[in-house]
Amino acid sequence: MKKTITIMFLLTISYFINFSYVLAEETSKKENTCDYKAQAELNKIAANVTASYEIEKKEDGSNVFKISVYNITEKLFVSVLDEEEVFSLTITPAQLTNGVYTFEIANDTDVIRYNFTVRSLLEGCTGTIRKFSLVKPKRNKYHDYNECKFADTENYSYCQEWITKNFSLSESDILKKINEQRNGIKKITTAKCIECEESVRELAKKERIKLIKKIIVIVVSILIALDIIYIYIKTCHIKDSEI
Repeated sequence: MKKTITIMFLLTISYFINFSYVLAEETSKKENTCDYKAQAELNKIAANVTASYEIEKKEDGSNVFKISVYNITEKLFVSVLDEEEVFSLTITPAQLTNGVYTFEIANDTDVIRYNFTVRSLLEGCTGTIRKFSLVKPKRNKYHDYNECKFADTENYSYCQEWITKNFSLSESDILKKINEQRNGIKKITTAKCIECEESVRELAKKERIKLIKKIIVIVVSILIALDIIYIYIKTCHIKDSEI
């Protein structure tokens, strides 16, 4: 009886030892699934993940930013966090529509940087693979000012409708720069026009001189020809008189 119990005890210990070994081996395999080849593939597909935005104007005049994220595969997911850590979002392959995930932001009064972190869904390859950012612009209030309605200023940096950084100057200084930009272009244009007019006048003067010279040559030629004809006729009359 004791012999039987001893055998059973040894078999039980052997079973637990073997089970532990198999479990450890499986765990080790899972931990080592993220080899160089798997990591290289993840890096390659993560490099294709991109984001962009479109601005949609609503009927009430408000603006909505539609931010789209592309190329998230079944092996990846993406975390989105704004710079102030107020907005956060996690995008998984199950949330995609035709391979794209789009979310909307109604804020058009602030410049916001969104940070995208691409991570792996593969077991054993968890962790951050790639990071990139997208800056959402804000609407520039000076775009609607009368000073920015001229052709000379509409494309000036302080007059563009959408801007990706906040201006450091005061409003009065910005308006001053806008007016300086317009006046500066006027001066350049005026100077160019004066130079053009002077060039045209100089060219016209040269053309007049050429024309006068031609007329003089023609008149002199005619006079010489008339003199030759007159002398010829006079000579003929003299010969006839002598005969």
